[in-house]
Amino acid sequence: MEVYLIDYSGDCFRKSDIPPRRGGKFVQIRSERAEYIVLCPKELARYHANIVERFSLEKSGIKGRYNPRRDHFILETPGWEVMGGGVWEMDDTKKLFHISGTSLAYGRFDASGLKAKLKTLKPGYSVEIA
Repeated sequence: MEVYLIDYSGDCFRKSDIPPRRGGKFVQIRSERAEYIVLCPKELARYHANIVERFSLEKSGIKGRYNPRRDHFILETPGWEVMGGGVWEMDDTKKLFHISGTSLAYGRFDASGLKAKLKTLKPGYSVEIA
């Protein structure tokens, strides 16, 4: 299974102004063929559901909708699932990537094998999972 890291920091800050230390919320989304770790700075997403919606809109062919309370974005395309979410912090100066927590909407992310996957996606970074 392919694993991808999507970081929306470049959508929040100009590429040249991305702070070396930043953080926010993330979601873990899987299909039958791929896994996505989707990072979003706190300035761009108040809820994990906002990240899932953005991911859905950017990936053609993935449909979804909000629940009536608009606090949960449901992926409706078969084969796609939100595994969970949490919070993240990254320090590019210290080469540190930390994830932890639990999404109220989607639950805790699937940590099994995640540290190794993130080390591959962020070579040279120390990865911490709490």
